[in-house]
Amino acid sequence: MKIIEMNSAEGCGVVEELLKNGSNVHLCVTGSSMMPFLSPNRDVVVLRSCKDDSFKFGQILLFKRSDGRLVLHRIRKIKGNTLTMNGDSQVWCESIHKEQAVACVAQVIKNGKCIEAESVRYKLWAILWYPTRPIRLFMKKIRNAFKLRRR
Repeated sequence: MKIIEMNSAEGCGVVEELLKNGSNVHLCVTGSSMMPFLSPNRDVVVLRSCKDDSFKFGQILLFKRSDGRLVLHRIRKIKGNTLTMNGDSQVWCESIHKEQAVACVAQVIKNGKCIEAESVRYKLWAILWYPTRPIRLFMKKIRNAFKLRRR
């Protein structure tokens, strides 16, 4: 597999072209907004092209923000042409239009193990994690306090 490093603006065109040609794209997670499910610089997502009306609650999408940045977040609500997105470690949500979706996550590779996006484990995580949204900041502070004690 060929590894290419590029910024968000360059990457979007490349990813869209590969998906349009029927390829799946492996993307290393770089941000922390999807922690603890996806860890930056360790986990890899396998992207596939999205079918027009195949969006589901809990599904992870790669989408393009209005400023051109690519973001990987989970669908929390679907209403007409609008998708409400939320990172697993975030307390706030953002709305996007379906046309902003670049790709859907088909698989997640964590520590060399592949998790299918349609698996029970994956779907269960999506359902059980979302209700923790109001207390995520508190949970993060506790985790950081334990990290400081270990040093």
